[in-house]
Amino acid sequence: MTDIVMQTLIVFGLLVGVSMVVAVVIQGIVVAMGRSADRRERTRKSATAPQTDPVTAGGPPPEHVAAIAAAVSVVFDDGHIVHIEPVRQDTSWTASGRQAHHSSHHPGPRTTRRPGPQPRHQPPSPPRESR
Repeated sequence: MTDIVMQTLIVFGLLVGVSMVVAVVIQGIVVAMGRSADRRERTRKSATAPQTDPVTAGGPPPEHVAAIAAAVSVVFDDGHIVHIEPVRQDTSWTASGRQAHHSSHHPGPRTTRRPGPQPRHQPPSPPRESR
């Protein structure tokens, strides 16, 4: 009986030791990934240029913004401009995708007949006389 108890304690000790080693390895991986994420975040923040005023960065002139704001104010009671950006000139991909989508809704007249028996047109029956 003492041999069984001794073997059980040895196996239990091995399992505890292996579990501790696995826990330490996982903790090391988590710490390493956290440090690399912090490093990437710092490099990304330092690589981005400081934000400039859209008017000084080649945006619309202040007179145009004022005119648009006045027009919005007249049309809508409490309207305000949220964002102004230039219109993209190349819309070929958008137009072709939109055309394909719209044409899928209107397949046009059916040119082939469905297989199988077709219903025949029957003339209307005369109305019955009530007595």
